[in-house]
Amino acid sequence: MPNRAGSPRAFALDDDTPADRRRYLALRAVTVELLGKVRYLNQVAIAMRTGMLDLEGAAQEIDLTERQLHELVRRMRDAAGLDDAGA
Repeated sequence: MPNRAGSPRAFALDDDTPADRRRYLALRAVTVELLGKVRYLNQVAIAMRTGMLDLEGAAQEIDLTERQLHELVRRMRDAAGLDDAGA
């Protein structure tokens, strides 16, 4: 099935049915947490760039958030493919 750009794709990632949303719950939970961290990282960066946070404090917060994001990616690897529908 071609994607929006017209090239073939191996997986239909946007064909998420309600039944599929009840599967792979561990991966979904880590993904939701990761997206929350990305949003937080963006807010910290915006606050730093607008002068609402000092550079040192923002840099520390960004470093911590980056480490947390790396850990979440490691957790995604463990959670990927685990089908929770049968549990």
